[in-house]
Amino acid sequence: MSDDSNRLLRAIAASTVVSGAVQAAFPVFILRVVGAEPNPSTNHCFRIIGAFMVLFGGMLGEAIDNGAARRTLLIWCAAQKAIASAAVVLGVSRGIFGPRGLLVAGFDAASLFVLMRELQASAESGDDSA
Repeated sequence: MSDDSNRLLRAIAASTVVSGAVQAAFPVFILRVVGAEPNPSTNHCFRIIGAFMVLFGGMLGEAIDNGAARRTLLIWCAAQKAIASAAVVLGVSRGIFGPRGLLVAGFDAASLFVLMRELQASAESGDDSA
């Protein structure tokens, strides 16, 4: 994979880890940013979601240089981004999150695009490691 691709994937991994850690540590702040009502249930759920973001971001970071496991890890990270994006859009459409939540969905959708492009490029080049 190219250095540019790896830099972009590392940026996605790092931003997923950081934003997940912030969400896990400060769910009330993030809930207010996305226009949702903080309460004990949403706070708890956002902490769990943030923890999983940290895990998937870390996994993506490990996948970048992990040869044979890279393709599998990229597929699972892409699945996480697809589900996260769809879930936030659904939350906005149901009035759970305000319109600013679409910024989160947009970031996840853009990350999904990058991951899918990386998988496609590696398949076209015959590189089984991605």
